[in-house]
Amino acid sequence: MLIYLLKFSACLAIFMVFYKLLFEKSSVHKFKRFYLLATLVLALVIPSLTFIEYIEPVIDKEHNSFVVSDSDMVETIPEVIEVNYTPIILWSLYGLGIFVFLLKFCINLNTIISRIKNNPKLKTGSFIHVLVSNLKTPHTFFNYIFFNKHKFEQNDIPKEVLIHEQTHAKQKHSIDVLLLELLQIIFWFNPLIYLLKRDVKLNHEFLADRAVLQNGIEPSTYQTILLAFSSKAEHQELANAINYSSIKKRFTVMNTHTSKRSIWLRSLLILPVLALLFYGFTESEQLEIEIIPPEIIELYLNEDGELLLENKIITYEDIEELYRRDLKLQVTIKVFQDADVKIAKDVSKKLKEIGIKKMTVCTSRISEFQNDSQEEATPKQVAEYNILAKKINAQSKNNPIIKLKDIERINYLYKLMSTTQKESAQPFPNFPPQPPAPTPPVKVIKNEITWILLNSKGQFSVNDKSGSLKSVEAKFKSVWNDKNKSKNIVFRHENNSPSDMVNKVNTLIDLYNLDNISDTLPPPPPGNQTQQNQPTGKEVTAYNAYAKAIKQQTIDIGQGKLIPPVSEKDLVNFTNIYKRMTDKQRNNAESFPDALPPPIPEDATQEQRAKMKSAINDFEKTYKRKVHQAKTDNDEMISVIVNDDVYEQTQDKNKVKTGFQKINGTLHYYVSINAAIKYYNRQGFEVNKTGVKISKRQVNASDVLPGQYITKVYSDSKVVSEFKDNEPNTYKDKIDIPSPPRPISRLDHIIAMAKKDATFFYEGQKVSSDSAIQLVKKHDELNLFTKDLATNKPRVFLTKDTTIPADTEILPKSNK
Repeated sequence: MLIYLLKFSACLAIFMVFYKLLFEKSSVHKFKRFYLLATLVLALVIPSLTFIEYIEPVIDKEHNSFVVSDSDMVETIPEVIEVNYTPIILWSLYGLGIFVFLLKFCINLNTIISRIKNNPKLKTGSFIHVLVSNLKTPHTFFNYIFFNKHKFEQNDIPKEVLIHEQTHAKQKHSIDVLLLELLQIIFWFNPLIYLLKRDVKLNHEFLADRAVLQNGIEPSTYQTILLAFSSKAEHQELANAINYSSIKKRFTVMNTHTSKRSIWLRSLLILPVLALLFYGFTESEQLEIEIIPPEIIELYLNEDGELLLENKIITYEDIEELYRRDLKLQVTIKVFQDADVKIAKDVSKKLKEIGIKKMTVCTSRISEFQNDSQEEATPKQVAEYNILAKKINAQSKNNPIIKLKDIERINYLYKLMSTTQKESAQPFPNFPPQPPAPTPPVKVIKNEITWILLNSKGQFSVNDKSGSLKSVEAKFKSVWNDKNKSKNIVFRHENNSPSDMVNKVNTLIDLYNLDNISDTLPPPPPGNQTQQNQPTGKEVTAYNAYAKAIKQQTIDIGQGKLIPPVSEKDLVNFTNIYKRMTDKQRNNAESFPDALPPPIPEDATQEQRAKMKSAINDFEKTYKRKVHQAKTDNDEMISVIVNDDVYEQTQDKNKVKTGFQKINGTLHYYVSINAAIKYYNRQGFEVNKTGVKISKRQVNASDVLPGQYITKVYSDSKVVSEFKDNEPNTYKDKIDIPSPPRPISRLDHIIAMAKKDATFFYEGQKVSSDSAIQLVKKHDELNLFTKDLATNKPRVFLTKDTTIPADTEILPKSNK
């Protein structure tokens, strides 16, 4: 036990020194969390490993016996055994330590559980806020986050602290702490466990700090908040809390960025350290191989051809069962002196079929069994062979009729015959060659087309997934190797895409013998098609049905046509069929139907955007259909046509409203277009009405308001939202929206509406004007929405709901 503890401590010490030198001040905090827990497991496991080496026993024939003489017999005197109290004392001290630390652990755990039970709780999403009076520092235990009740109710908890503690809860840091606390109970005497627990908790703080900074918080602001909270920190054994003692290291690590190359080089150094620990701290043991001599059974073959084992008849099934138990089974057969040679040979043959390799045959006529492996055919078998050979040789050589079973039988008999027998027998027949194997069925090639897109920035998209030139080549290679995949691909690139990238892709297309059908989308170009890859009749029939259905749904309105929207998959599939048609097939087929204009990509240049917008405008004027740009779940831009009535309504309701709205105590900028409202946070991300981010990236300045380019929005000289400057070289003058003019106060607005004889509603229930005035005075959190303001009967709604109804005038809560 003592050796194991020493080895465990040495392994853990080496791992921790390695961590301190190479990883502690690096920025790979997730890797460090895994490393610290993994080293603890390895330090526990490595000393317990034993590698066994099996060796053959060494037999010393010179010392295999001994003799005891009379002089060796000595009378023994009973020895008085002294009791060793040292192990008893040590085990008692160890047990006492375990009891003390276990008691301390239970007390700490009970304290946290009591706080949870005895204090008010507020659930927010997956987190439960426990509000504790006189609590100095926030801390976290699993999904429970403890805050000072007074500060939380007064909204004095900074947003940075909320994010910090929520990160502890999200990443389940309490599991690591509990694991180390339990190990500390067992290894309470080992100081390395305390140092490891400190490093793990410090790395938890690194992880939480990174999460705060990734939310756009300035490091200087966050550091000031940390100093303010850490100066009041309390020691929490089982919870994650802000700690003043580690604040200097945390500030240093916040400004550290470790390159991937450096991390890889440092990680590779772990391998020799592991090899050294496995070599130096594991046990090796040599075990002698137990050599079991093969079992030998002695059989007797009597005059009746029966096999006897210890005077009892044994069957071949019994022998096979014995062989299955011991594959090294050896058989000795004693043959009756006057036994038939054929019977004895049959016995030997059957034993070989079972699998027995070693046999010894004992008989006075042993010479007859020595060439048992060179058996010859019996006279009966030779006669059978001669009859078959004569029959086959007598047939016509041009058109012989031979049964397959006769061919197999004569081959078998011929192999049994000895050289002498073959020389005196009928000549072996010259069989005609066998017919070729049937041609395997032709596999139908699936029409699965690969899409390769290249934009002006040199970025690839491979079947709607981000890729690179390497992934494009891998895709081409898989298409080339798979006989079930179509060799048609679609490679499209923008006019200003990198020419070297375009040339490399075209080179790969030629290298893998693929066919780029991009020029067929849409409409397909005329031209002669080769007969080699022409579509089947079934494909032409499917195309005709598709084209006919589109044309039937297309309505002629005099100045143009109303074209129904078609799916991209159908468009690609049927344009490919149309391209592969021969001239004759095209003359007999439906003409290719009209299709929608392509969508405008997000990364299009100003020139490209203008051209594509012009094409969409021409389409809308010609066909009297409104084309909308939409985005799929895969962030792919597509063109969508709405119905005529929806188009007319859209023109009538093209109203834009902007303003500010507080969400969770923070001011947000909102834009209402056609009664659809979008909220934006300080970093320019789109959020829902509860403040949760719903956009994957910062919103472009060109996408905030139609026809405008907005980079910043201010309120009271403070930036409320800042958007991505996505076209810095195109737009010289950027629009920064200042604070809107301060509206009239909420109370003045209510009084003005009362004078206009407005109807008031509180949470959907009709109330009097006096009640509405009192509600506004007492409840600042109420939102005010006014409808039909321009009419003689306006309606005013007082509610806590943040959802803005259509066609309303809004007064924010903060405007008193």
